[in-house]
Amino acid sequence: MESVLDLARRLLAGLLESPQPWRPHPRLSRLPFALHLVVGTSSVELFPPGPLDVLRLFQRHHDSRHHDLEYVLCRPEKAAPEALRAYGVVRLNPDLAVPLPEPSEVERALRQDYGTFLELPRASGLLVERHGKHLDDEDPPEGPLRIETPEGEVAQRGRLTVREVLGIVRAQLSGPAIIGWLEGAFRQPPPAGRVEHRYYLDPEACLWVVRHDARQKLLFRAEVSESALRPLAHS
Repeated sequence: MESVLDLARRLLAGLLESPQPWRPHPRLSRLPFALHLVVGTSSVELFPPGPLDVLRLFQRHHDSRHHDLEYVLCRPEKAAPEALRAYGVVRLNPDLAVPLPEPSEVERALRQDYGTFLELPRASGLLVERHGKHLDDEDPPEGPLRIETPEGEVAQRGRLTVREVLGIVRAQLSGPAIIGWLEGAFRQPPPAGRVEHRYYLDPEACLWVVRHDARQKLLFRAEVSESALRPLAHS
């Protein structure tokens, strides 16, 4: 029986041989498939199908600083568990890293349009686990994380509310800008010998990975199969 790893290598063989440069796609509101990361001979779901929330991420811890390639498959919504298809690959080559903006850069860019009406909140105060609110930067949890709008927020004269600011972030910012702001919640590097990978989806359903070790953070964009994204044009 074919393992998930062998399946991924077969489905993604064309992309591995001939990398496809990224081209712009429409911003989406819904993801019609689940994204699965191949881990060993099995897989883990990074993002479920449904509303596409660019302020959601998935974090994974591991001990290897040497693997340089990750495989990602997709499963159409309501499809059988074995109906995995090609999505893309992530080449973790430092030469392919994309600049990761600082949160202060993101706020400056937003203030060019909104001035002092906009104050970008710290992501660390809004980031929670799916089933709890005990995010600890000293030992950040594995699994899905998301931004939660504060309850009972009181509007201030001359200032946009956090809810309004998050709406602007979702609707207007690019993937790297959104990720740069969210990465402000992960200032503490992992211990020596440990690595954290954080996975993000941008508004065009392109996967991004932040590789964080004791020395640095690097941002990588997945090479995505056009056949995977083509159906999204009508979503």
